[in-house]
Amino acid sequence: MLIAESGSTKTEWRYCRAGKVERSFKSPGFNPNVMSREKILAQFQEVKTQYLSDLSAGQIFFYGAGTRGEAQNRTVTEAIAAIFPGAEIFVGYDLLAAARSTMRGEGIACILGTGSNSCLHKGGEIVEIHGGLGYIFGDEGSGGDLGKHLMKGMLQDDFPVEVKEKILRKEAKSLDQLKMDIIIDPKPNVKMASLAAYIPELIHIQEIEQMVVNRFLAFLDTTVLKMNNYVDLPLDFIGSVGYYFSDQMKQACKQRGLKPMRFVKDPIDNLVEYHLKD
Repeated sequence: MLIAESGSTKTEWRYCRAGKVERSFKSPGFNPNVMSREKILAQFQEVKTQYLSDLSAGQIFFYGAGTRGEAQNRTVTEAIAAIFPGAEIFVGYDLLAAARSTMRGEGIACILGTGSNSCLHKGGEIVEIHGGLGYIFGDEGSGGDLGKHLMKGMLQDDFPVEVKEKILRKEAKSLDQLKMDIIIDPKPNVKMASLAAYIPELIHIQEIEQMVVNRFLAFLDTTVLKMNNYVDLPLDFIGSVGYYFSDQMKQACKQRGLKPMRFVKDPIDNLVEYHLKD
């Protein structure tokens, strides 16, 4: 059994046999909303050549960003089938992976990584979804969103000068150059999310922390607060952004009368447990 949990930035892989994990590795992320079929196919081929050339996979469970739509799901399924012929293939939305990784019978699962999304889930299946509109129309509170608002704040001089000085020094670019890099990047959401990596060094600055809390409030308002019975359900956050900025998310949750239960950086190991127990 081969299990993959993929975002726009990276993919975590686990190869299992006889109920145990035999091989673990990472590869770049897959997202059919911003990648061509040819690019996805080439990356799957690279994964097989580099990590799985000596192994076979009877079952493949691939959970990925951007696979909710029928066309996108088919693109990824066909690419996997071309590289692993004969395998039984399941391609699911990354939000389903988040829900199943909570190991709860019922609750609300929130993804906060490069992108953001949320769902109400029950019995390992998604019941209700709010969010997941992508970096152009949504992704509030995500790494891409935080990076965008960090960039926007620098362009508008909303932050103390040390913010701009530190980031531009490390990027070794002017602000205009950095802006153009984002505009022309084939994955602008990933490029903006990379800027969010500077925030932990700057979180002590009041304007930066408030920006993060505000974006988390925007996330909660457009997702969790639209769920049925959201106050009564366990609330879990999955992904690196929620994990590293859990203090700021707790502030946002408190302002909205919510009590977060767990912050999980990476869902892959719980996801493996979910499939191996069946």
